[in-house]
Amino acid sequence: MDDKKQLLFNAVFDIYKLFIGAGLTLLVAVILKIAFSEGSFSTGLILSLIDIIAMFYLSLVFGSILYDIYKSL
Repeated sequence: MDDKKQLLFNAVFDIYKLFIGAGLTLLVAVILKIAFSEGSFSTGLILSLIDIIAMFYLSLVFGSILYDIYKSL
């Protein structure tokens, strides 16, 4: 049973890394787009803040899931 829980833990952590990587990629893309003046500053600021808040909540959700799995290992 421990092997299954370890595999589940690793799978959830890999999914978390994918979501955070996508969020960071979006954040960098928005910052570069604003840096080269292809969008307005206010829109870029709002998109950046939304992305940072979404990554924070995503970290909380995945952190709680991973902690529950880790406790049962």
